[in-house]
Amino acid sequence: MRAAEVINYLDDHQGAVTAMLTAVLIIVAIYTMLQNRRMAVEMRKAAEEAVRPVLAVEFHRLGPTSMTVVIRNVGPGAAFDIDVRLAFEPLNSDAEPDVQRWRGNLLRSGEQHDFMPPGELNDNMNRLPATYRAIRLTGTAKDAEGRTHTVSSSFPDLADWRDALSSARQRWVIDEPERRLANELSNALQPHIMKIAARLDGVSKALHNLRPPPPDSNADDD
Repeated sequence: MRAAEVINYLDDHQGAVTAMLTAVLIIVAIYTMLQNRRMAVEMRKAAEEAVRPVLAVEFHRLGPTSMTVVIRNVGPGAAFDIDVRLAFEPLNSDAEPDVQRWRGNLLRSGEQHDFMPPGELNDNMNRLPATYRAIRLTGTAKDAEGRTHTVSSSFPDLADWRDALSSARQRWVIDEPERRLANELSNALQPHIMKIAARLDGVSKALHNLRPPPPDSNADDD
């Protein structure tokens, strides 16, 4: 088809072409608006997730069979106005759970607080599953923009957790870097300290032999 024929055709059907182009522009505008709205929603969700706190309950091992219970903020954002309850649910369904309420104004990302579980610390990794079925953390916390988030974390089966931990035969190591470094440094220096102490003891004995003690002044008076 020649260019002149195309132009004549468009001139003859100008209204239809205009309507078609208008429809195309409307479709493109609607598509662009929906994409922009979708991007805005995703950006808002990403911004909310960036400041969202996530409080979780876990164990902090003090020794091979001793532990405390930890509330840790594992989310990317700090937690504000925290109001949570740490509940130890007994095996006996008729018994009341042991509940500890904790309120905090701020818990930074990665920060934690330790809490004493019921009973003695000694061997409580084995004692707790014999008395309690589960540990649950529930409550609320706010993010940096004031939005309230629900806190829900748990160890639903303490006995199964203890059995799995025992069968894994995981070697226990001290978690705190400072204490672990101090212990390693102490172990490394201990042989040298013993050698220095032995030599100092030898020097003390040699000086004692070279310089006898002065005569008793009471003997001179007699």
